[in-house]
Amino acid sequence: GKSSEGRRPKDKNNKPKDKNKPSMSEEDFKMHLDMAIRRASAWNSDMNFIERMDSVTSQLLCTAIAQLTTLLGCAAVGSSRHRHILPRVLEAGFLVSVQSLLTTQGDELAMLEDMVAAAEWL
Repeated sequence: GKSSEGRRPKDKNNKPKDKNKPSMSEEDFKMHLDMAIRRASAWNSDMNFIERMDSVTSQLLCTAIAQLTTLLGCAAVGSSRHRHILPRVLEAGFLVSVQSLLTTQGDELAMLEDMVAAAEWL
């Protein structure tokens, strides 16, 4: 007769089973797939937040540097007003002035919130 040695056991669909491959029910697969999709979505929203913060903080940092450079440049060319401000800046710190024409409507609210977060970072 034929020997069953070397043959793999078969599943209910008459396909050979791989002993090294763990089996998973369809429900378990769907649950794991759903969790993976949720993690990917959370990671994507984290990346969106990081990209937004990178953009906003770099813009605010450039604004602060431009304002400080202007103050120093005006003081260097002899502006008595700016020369008067310099010792106060060194003592109290530099105040960055920001203006915005954004409103609290729609996406503009998120932009304002991003600007607040960047100002707190700065």
